[in-house]
Amino acid sequence: MATRVTRSGRQPSKENSDQQLKARWTTTLTKILVDLMVEQVRFGNKQKDTFNRKGWKFINDDFQKRSGLKWSLDQLKTQYDVLKRQHSIMKTLLEQMNFAFDESRGTIRASDEDWEIFIKANPEAETLRTNGCPVYKELCTIFSQTNNTNKDYDLIVKEEIVCPEPLCMIHEPSSESEKQDYGINSKKRVRRGVNQAISEAISEMAAASRHKTTAIEQINNRFSITDCVKALDEVKGIEERLYYAALDLFHKPIARETFLFLRADKRLAWLSRKCSNRSI
Repeated sequence: MATRVTRSGRQPSKENSDQQLKARWTTTLTKILVDLMVEQVRFGNKQKDTFNRKGWKFINDDFQKRSGLKWSLDQLKTQYDVLKRQHSIMKTLLEQMNFAFDESRGTIRASDEDWEIFIKANPEAETLRTNGCPVYKELCTIFSQTNNTNKDYDLIVKEEIVCPEPLCMIHEPSSESEKQDYGINSKKRVRRGVNQAISEAISEMAAASRHKTTAIEQINNRFSITDCVKALDEVKGIEERLYYAALDLFHKPIARETFLFLRADKRLAWLSRKCSNRSI
């Protein structure tokens, strides 16, 4: 059977072929991938159990840049599934009373006997026993956070039944004065419970607002006007009027993002079309 050759007439190197067939995940490469996934979670590009198309594109492109490896998107998604399973096992493991996680070292402390019992029921945990889980904190961010791209945040208020006193100490008031005091104290306790619930809700709203502000700042920094102007200066054949119209257009974050994602040879046509209905 004849060996298939590339368009340049050369056979693909064995090194590149092996690289594409099997991804060898080192600690460093796993950390790169996990950091990129955390970044996309914070940008709101994770929906339910996976990332959306935009999120996967960022992860795939940036992973190749940071690692220098031309691994396919399917290889990254396969590792995503592996990490998801690892997070699930870690959660189960840390629910056991005799296991403790050392976050600074990424290791798990337990006796040999406890490990043997757990691994017998969960054979995949053997890797955790040997290597620990240095990225567990990041995995919790990726797989535990609820994402909803249609809302800035979800505020869930849970009703709690407040018991004023231990059940063994509750007694029925006898005299009229005790009944009045009992009623006043009950109202005060209810009021304190309501005030506490409102305070906690306000704190959650403030935290969500800060998170949204941080995410917006990160997006603006990623697609800055400065980067757009640099790219605009590289566009060949652009007229002066269109150039200045483009600068006005770059005040919109979505326009900056689209412009920077376009291929260099498509940017002039896109600008012409976007600015055609504007007063240039």
